[in-house]
Amino acid sequence: MSIEDETGAARVTVKYVVTRQPAFSSEIAQIPDADRKGLTMARTPGTGPQRIVVLGAGYAGVLAALRLAGKAGDRARVTLVDPRGVLVERIRLHQLAAGQDIAPVPLAHLLRDRPIHFALDRAAALDLDRGRVMLGAPGAEPLPFDWLVNATGSTFAAGVPGVEEHAHRLTGPDAALRLRAALEDVPEGATVTVCGGGLTGIELATELAAPHRRVRMLTGGPLGPGLSEQGRAHVAGVLARGGEVVEHAPVARIERGWIELADGSVLPSDVTVWAGGFTGANPLAREAGLAVDASGRMLVDASLRSRSHPNVFGAGDAALAPGLNGGVKLRMACATALPMAAHASDNVLAALDGREAKPMRHRYYVQCISLGRGDGLVQRVDALDAPLPKVHTGRPAARFKELICRSTLWSLALERRMPGALTYPKGPHAPYPSEEPTARSRKVPIA
Repeated sequence: MSIEDETGAARVTVKYVVTRQPAFSSEIAQIPDADRKGLTMARTPGTGPQRIVVLGAGYAGVLAALRLAGKAGDRARVTLVDPRGVLVERIRLHQLAAGQDIAPVPLAHLLRDRPIHFALDRAAALDLDRGRVMLGAPGAEPLPFDWLVNATGSTFAAGVPGVEEHAHRLTGPDAALRLRAALEDVPEGATVTVCGGGLTGIELATELAAPHRRVRMLTGGPLGPGLSEQGRAHVAGVLARGGEVVEHAPVARIERGWIELADGSVLPSDVTVWAGGFTGANPLAREAGLAVDASGRMLVDASLRSRSHPNVFGAGDAALAPGLNGGVKLRMACATALPMAAHASDNVLAALDGREAKPMRHRYYVQCISLGRGDGLVQRVDALDAPLPKVHTGRPAARFKELICRSTLWSLALERRMPGALTYPKGPHAPYPSEEPTARSRKVPIA
């Protein structure tokens, strides 16, 4: 059937693929991690193309679908599942909330001319033993798969009592527009409180700063814990111009019109926004029996393969590789999601050919933060994302951040035209338990 996407500008053909049952059993899925080194799961030759399902059409999911469809050819049939017809540019949601017009990006445009079956639906459950994705629409046929790429992303953790009922969270465009409407309704001189001192909170607080309202930022620890002293000082100065920063003030409870801190003090707040930490966006992984961490993120090894189910890979915020890069957690960001999607896709493709999956090595160069439209911060970091003293600020940094934001769409467009084109900076060799690093490859840095 054909369904018009959210913009009304294009039509997306939604195909529910119902073919054979997968060739993976619960016995294979339970192979211990230590025994899975080099395991390949290619279907017996002559039984038809492999069925690959990608869950989530964010930055990681779209890139994975494009790369898989473009490089696999007749060896595989790729299906992308997502309940939206547009790509959510999460890195611009704070701009949308602040009143700027952000043009939607139809998935039909991003996926055009590629043999990708798009299911405009919600993945409601996973049947890992039988290899099926259960869809949310009434009467929808399950999607069978031989390989699954989990790219369902992340969301803000609820955190403290009252967040769900009395605080805004930038979980998507609809949430950003609700915050935008709330800001338009408050009187001049109103106080807007942003709870959370990480990069998301910083970008939102600086974007919302305006002469007719006061913005307060509450942080449970130090402001910008991943920044250098110079970086924190610049951010603090920008925030001070539009309001105040209260550091080491953990929130205990949020109510309508006020916030209670852990020390018992109460602060008035006309509009409260929660930006305190991320968790797995979708309970699918945990409910299906995939190995996950306490927050619900799927645990993967250095090849980005599930630690519990070898025909499942993860990419982006939905996946966590505890031992990658010397044990340093990869940042939940576009700078990580796109390389993870490329690497996970390449390992699925390797499995189609009976080749061994390669461990991922990733490094960082900078963290880019927008501080309103006229200021920014480019924080230099080492390979493992630790801040270095050098920073760039002001309008040049703002322009650089905007360039990085635009480059995410450019990367997807390039991958559509030239499958396999996206490469990423490789970090130092850091063996994962029971695995050895593999050969180096090209370096085309993306921030």
